[in-house]
Amino acid sequence: MTAQAATTAVQAAGQGTRCALLHGIRVADLCYLALRLSGWAVVTTCCVVAVYAGFFWMLGQFSLAGLILHFDNFGERFLAADAVRRSRFEAELAGLSAALFALIGFFRRHSFPPLFADKKEISNVSK
Repeated sequence: MTAQAATTAVQAAGQGTRCALLHGIRVADLCYLALRLSGWAVVTTCCVVAVYAGFFWMLGQFSLAGLILHFDNFGERFLAADAVRRSRFEAELAGLSAALFALIGFFRRHSFPPLFADKKEISNVSK
């Protein structure tokens, strides 16, 4: 690639960023926001799963054998239940999971630094 071709590519990229404005917000900022939110949601969901695992570990008297036995008992009883009881349990589990997600999310709300701070402020924070 020649120097002139590299210069034109850089200028075209600069024009592309100007064209990528969406109501005053760049597409890169939206991608950054989406990545931050999805990462936060994944970590919060993992925390909810860890609460359930900790509950079964506690029921198993804090031993691996007890944990696995309780998971086995839980699975057997779930599979033996009729469809009405299964759907009722799934609805209760979804409600409890949503409540745990909201509670854990509330306590994790400070994990977001200012998302759209000025570049001057971001450079001061990173130093």
